[in-house]
Amino acid sequence: MRISAVLCVGLCLSATAAPPSQVLVVNTGAYTAVFDPARGGLLRSLRKTNAPRDIVQNMQIYTDFGLYPGGRGYVGTRETVPGKLERRTRNGVTVVRAEGVLAGKPATGQAPTRYRIEYECRPNGSLHIRAGVRPGLAKATDASAFLALQWDVPGLIEFTVRTAKGLIRRRYLNEADRERRAYQGRDLPLDPLRPDMTFLTDTGAGLRIAHLAWSGVPLLTGPVVHGHAVFLCWLDGPGRSVRAGEWAWVEFDLVIGQSAGPGRNK
Repeated sequence: MRISAVLCVGLCLSATAAPPSQVLVVNTGAYTAVFDPARGGLLRSLRKTNAPRDIVQNMQIYTDFGLYPGGRGYVGTRETVPGKLERRTRNGVTVVRAEGVLAGKPATGQAPTRYRIEYECRPNGSLHIRAGVRPGLAKATDASAFLALQWDVPGLIEFTVRTAKGLIRRRYLNEADRERRAYQGRDLPLDPLRPDMTFLTDTGAGLRIAHLAWSGVPLLTGPVVHGHAVFLCWLDGPGRSVRAGEWAWVEFDLVIGQSAGPGRNK
């Protein structure tokens, strides 16, 4: 496994903090993952070895309404320099951790929403992610709000979701399909026993969300797929309360494959 920091001179050792201006690059042999302090330390890109392009880009945690007074406005890791970004080795696996405070104009002068995220860069082709948020302000159950971990899947043409009512498959047939919301978990919840999702791109590359689990307050409302954007939503409309100062967590594996779909992605 190769670990580096861009513009770093000499060896970049594990269990050290990254300078705030340097991205972290981890090469497991199966894929390369890039983590960007300018995006709160979150994953900027994930690419399978020898693949023509990324399978994941621009991961972020953000809210744009409901958590702060004053209407809509972005508050998230895209505006954040992390308070802490470090890499270390645990049982032979490279682990990247970032934490900080979501930033944006609506949060100015308000109790902050903190975040923590940990990536286990496994050499078997999977990336294990555990992400948490701790809002500083409470929210009533009947009040609408949005709060999610989000990333892009470039070239997405098809996805499948294992729901409580069975397996669904959606395929984008034209550009108009890529401009609309194609799946919303609050309306059609995931299968509680096997909440898998898979994605297929126009290059034949596949990505699977496996072993998805959540805990804390608020519990995960559900995923959303909108065009090439994937969201794991703690909040998506009404129906979830928020207690100030309590952590909410989501944990899952991103598995890179050659094809997508439950029963097809091996």
